[in-house]
Amino acid sequence: MQVCFRLAAAAAAAVLLLASCSLTPSGSGPGTGTASAPAATVPAPGTTRPGTPEEPAPGTGTAGPDASFLSPGRRTARWGSFAGQREACLGVAANVAVLLLAPLSFLTEVDEEELAELKAQVSRTRHQVPKALKEDFAHLEEVLAENEDEEEFDEEALLEAVEPIRDWLAANCNS
Repeated sequence: MQVCFRLAAAAAAAVLLLASCSLTPSGSGPGTGTASAPAATVPAPGTTRPGTPEEPAPGTGTAGPDASFLSPGRRTARWGSFAGQREACLGVAANVAVLLLAPLSFLTEVDEEELAELKAQVSRTRHQVPKALKEDFAHLEEVLAENEDEEEFDEEALLEAVEPIRDWLAANCNS
């Protein structure tokens, strides 16, 4: 039961960290397009369909979210497939929140389907995170794999595996 409370407290801390993240560019003000989450549906440059209206001028307040952070040319190893610190912090914190809340669904038994979904998410995320976190996410995949065919989910192992990621968030995302 103590592990459940630690898990809930860690998840709450991750959610608070996630809530403090922002994709709003510094120096932006009212009337500028901002994103509250990664815009996954923004078309790549040059892929707009013929006949679609042109984008309004920047700063008019009618444009959609600024998709400049999706430009692959701006990616660096330091922030993985994220454009910069804010996006990396937001993406990693969101995944940590999911990871810390997911075991609550395994309180009575390990649901193989849910565990497979969680493992797939960790695998996808591992390919997106900054280089400094790739090994930590690979270790998370191993921890989740160890829970296959088990009746009881090893929450302690998950918390230990998430700790280095939480440390990275604390070191890189508290500005």
